[in-house]
Amino acid sequence: MTGVQTCAFRSNNLGAVYIQRGELEAAEVHLQTGKSCFEQAQSRDILPELYRLFAEGDLAGGKLEEAKAHGEQALLLARELAVHADEGKVLRVLGEISLARGELAQAAAYLQQSLELLEKAGEVYEKARSQLVLAVLYVRQGYKQMAALVLDQCIPTFERLGAERDLLRARALKAPLDAES
Repeated sequence: MTGVQTCAFRSNNLGAVYIQRGELEAAEVHLQTGKSCFEQAQSRDILPELYRLFAEGDLAGGKLEEAKAHGEQALLLARELAVHADEGKVLRVLGEISLARGELAQAAAYLQQSLELLEKAGEVYEKARSQLVLAVLYVRQGYKQMAALVLDQCIPTFERLGAERDLLRARALKAPLDAES
């Protein structure tokens, strides 16, 4: 791996961490650095991840139009490069973006595609993340029993993997559902 490629991977990883922390300005700086490194290396293989991260950052910042554009770009690249795991991750993010935009039918379609691809790719953690977003969608649609079933599928994965942030979010979503039943 060249120094430029190492720069790109490191920048992507740091961008992802800062998005998770909610430090969106720092994330943007690292993602832009990663983009610059990818351009220097003339490498396209990690671009779907990079644009997915841009979409996640935009979504976290409430910039839904930018998020959608970055997500669609990531999806095109993932499909062009035939990287099915990345395609599944991008579809989850597009599902979240559609959910935030109130486009519930589109969100459901993206999430179903995401789950299928991630299942085939053996991406257990990412599948659980898509299930969590699907549960949020089901709650919004009033399908609370279906939401509880999906949460019962993803919570053990988060527990087993020590994915605390996702686990807390899933448990917080499930608590009122359990209280109602």
